[in-house]
Amino acid sequence: MTTITAKVIADSLAPTGSRLTTLELRYPRWVHAEGRTHRLLAWDEPEFLPERGPLPKSEVREVLSDLRHRMTEQAIELMLREGKTEALMDDPSLSRNAASSRAIPVPRMIQDVRDDPAVPLFWGANQPGMQAGAETNAPVTLRFDIRDEDTGQVMHQIVQEKSREQAWLDLRDMVIAFAEAYHAAGYHKQIINRLLEPWSHITVLVTATEWSNFFELRDHADAEPHIRLLAQRMKAAMEASTPVQLRPGDWHLPFVNGGQMPRDLDTATKEANLVLAVACAASVSYKTVDGLPITTEAATRIYSKLATQPLHASPFEHQAVVAKVPHNLGRNFRGGWAQHRALVEMGALGEFL
Repeated sequence: MTTITAKVIADSLAPTGSRLTTLELRYPRWVHAEGRTHRLLAWDEPEFLPERGPLPKSEVREVLSDLRHRMTEQAIELMLREGKTEALMDDPSLSRNAASSRAIPVPRMIQDVRDDPAVPLFWGANQPGMQAGAETNAPVTLRFDIRDEDTGQVMHQIVQEKSREQAWLDLRDMVIAFAEAYHAAGYHKQIINRLLEPWSHITVLVTATEWSNFFELRDHADAEPHIRLLAQRMKAAMEASTPVQLRPGDWHLPFVNGGQMPRDLDTATKEANLVLAVACAASVSYKTVDGLPITTEAATRIYSKLATQPLHASPFEHQAVVAKVPHNLGRNFRGGWAQHRALVEMGALGEFL
């Protein structure tokens, strides 16, 4: 029960020394919203404050210093950690794609929560504030009133005492029964699967060059315990991986060719590989949501849907090419990378194939 894993899908090193890494993560869905609050505060990029507009880096520290005169250090630390200061955090450091429960067939979703239910690994005791107290193993007491059908009066009460884990799983089984009933009645999976999310996992693809701020905040004693474990496993996976040295013109390409695409391939092959890489990123897998392999035909179909206007751009963020000349097409990637999304949006892809 409860899967928290991190696997390196592609790991590349630019001549500048900038390491671009793509990881495939799996963790409880209720961790996902917390993880998405992370934003990068980059000192080498213009920052944005609503009342001031874009700021050069020379003024950023001055503004933060002024903020600290008006706020406590604890408040600023909390805001940075919980991602509440979007005005201070300009660009996301991490490019992400996540498997949507709206797309997963109901029978598969039910089977997943039966076979691998997400169950808390840390059961913190209640206390004031956002963070739980010390772990508790208190039993969960359930009370069910048996009422008279005519008067509604309580005739007697059934009392059951269960362990914390058993109560969590019993509730899962009850919700599964309702989900199956909704499914039999013909309701759509985007509605039914919401019922199952407390026990479901999510698969996420994440790509970045800048990780230090994320790990500093998430692998921290004050971080939510499941997020801290995820961050630790991400860090361990990256430490165990050796990035592939790339040349100018080579591509970082998760899911295809072992994660890299050499510059000396012909243009048609490069284009086909990019289509497949984008389709896999959108599916967060080598397979479709139905569990079938992504064929060339399936990849082309997925890519065509994504590339229509408005552009569904996030799956294009996980591929990048080592630029031959200085540019401003890296977006949230640092160190000489040109991000595929930027190339598509700027109409410059042909120059890098």
